[in-house]
Amino acid sequence: MQQYIILVFLVFVGILLIPAQVYAERIISIEKTLPTEREKLVKIFSDLQVYPQVLPENIQSSTILSEEENISKMTFKFEFITMDADIKYQSTSPDKIILEVVSGDLKGTTLTGILTDVEYSQGRMGTSVKTDLDLKISWYLSLLTSFVSDENIESMLHTSLNQFSIYANNPQPAKTIEAEPEESCFLFWCW
Repeated sequence: MQQYIILVFLVFVGILLIPAQVYAERIISIEKTLPTEREKLVKIFSDLQVYPQVLPENIQSSTILSEEENISKMTFKFEFITMDADIKYQSTSPDKIILEVVSGDLKGTTLTGILTDVEYSQGRMGTSVKTDLDLKISWYLSLLTSFVSDENIESMLHTSLNQFSIYANNPQPAKTIEAEPEESCFLFWCW
């Protein structure tokens, strides 16, 4: 019996160590009007280095890997999950932006935003943002995040857009972020 338990454990560990090729996919769309001019939002969305200042609760760091290709290595933290991913920013037209995850457990995920000028209030211009999140998650990350509903993700997108709007209207000087002590991680649990 003990040999059977050890064999099952080794098979389970072996499966976890195999690079994840199977993805769970979710597509979530929202539309939101923000009290910020489109040009200001595009400028902030394109500056991957400010993301930790815009979303300090969820993005711990952002290091530019390639200025030509506009790729940054970001460290994300959501509740008990910490992960690194390389993010690429693209703008295919003045009103369309795309953020693509090019490495990590969310590889292939894209966030596409269509930004349209609108009158926000009393002649003041704002921006209507239609966002489509095509979320691709590795199978083992999908197990850890299976409790996260589409409504939770929609709420996170709304909150993030609000934070980008606030930052775009009141940009802050760049902050120097001290490196945190090294952590040991296994399957997204860190200590």
